[in-house]
Amino acid sequence: MQFFPSALCLAIILIAGCVAPGPAAPAGNASNPGSVASAACPQTYDPVCGADNKTYPNSCLAEAAGTTAARRGGCPVSSDCVDSDNESDIFESGAATQGSLVRQDTCADSTHVIEYDCQNLNMVAKTLPCPSGYACSGGRCVPS
Repeated sequence: MQFFPSALCLAIILIAGCVAPGPAAPAGNASNPGSVASAACPQTYDPVCGADNKTYPNSCLAEAAGTTAARRGGCPVSSDCVDSDNESDIFESGAATQGSLVRQDTCADSTHVIEYDCQNLNMVAKTLPCPSGYACSGGRCVPS
């Protein structure tokens, strides 16, 4: 019964997801989003506080930077929050700063802006749609 052991081995491999590891991708980091490791990360904003006490947009980018997510949500920052573009202005690209943490407005995709601003002295991120006839470019909505 040569068939049974071969079929069992194949089933174990498929179920366990065992595959031969390929070459390791170079470590990326949150400040280098074009790196190989972070390029595979989703662009969703679900912030985590890394074990290095830095806030990352999501756990994948934290791991790409060589750390682990210590907890969900941004890391606590003791300083006041300042927004350079007066809160949720999707037509102006700006940045929010809280302590040493600086987040630049960016595009979530071609029609949505990730707008960083301050609420109750804390930095928050909102994904906001561009109006019809506009596209996101450079962290702001511009006529398309």
